[in-house]
Amino acid sequence: MNKKWRLLLLMQDGWDYTLEKEAQCSAGYTGFVHRMLLKIDPVDYKRLLLIGACYTEIILLQNERFDVTGIGLAKKTCDDVKYYRMDMHDIKFPPRSFDAVAFHGTFEHGMSVWLMVAEIRRVLRLGGRCYLDTPLWNDETHGNDALGWFSGMNRSHSNFLHPNQLKHVFRDMGFKLIYTFSEQENKHSFVFEKLPVEESAHVLVKPLMEYEKINEPLEEITKEKI
Repeated sequence: MNKKWRLLLLMQDGWDYTLEKEAQCSAGYTGFVHRMLLKIDPVDYKRLLLIGACYTEIILLQNERFDVTGIGLAKKTCDDVKYYRMDMHDIKFPPRSFDAVAFHGTFEHGMSVWLMVAEIRRVLRLGGRCYLDTPLWNDETHGNDALGWFSGMNRSHSNFLHPNQLKHVFRDMGFKLIYTFSEQENKHSFVFEKLPVEESAHVLVKPLMEYEKINEPLEEITKEKI
């Protein structure tokens, strides 16, 4: 685990994710699952990697028949879910391990958008989808986050993009935009799909093929339940 990254996120060791502690946010989790199901169903996208996962989200998605694997920075969780302590910039799973990847209020905390999206592409199968909820530069509800970073009020949102920047990063890394949610649904949610190299026009995509080959984990995943 990258200690510098954890420090920058202002996160502490030993976060105890429990259903009781998250009860006040259950409506947010339910909305996230509902939106994701509109374009990512458990029949075609069974194997799901949930980045920045917490216990309640994993249980809700398991109830929808997803085979959920969660990763995050915390140390403890219940034994009835698959959860690993792992850096989202360095995902310790082999290429093409998942049918879908999901972020719920996590993407904006990354230190390198390019490395994160490269890792997403590597662990997704061809045609796999990525769902993300993230605050946007022009989102009025999060409009002060960018200023908050510089003033010290919200330094955890280190990866704060305009929606066009977000779309261009995924396009340049070999994805196509599948769905942009409406104002009523949730204006800062997106679904992208991994394209084959021959359908990806950008020059970055071919080097990504080599990245996928050379970045297979050398060791088995440490099964440290959090």
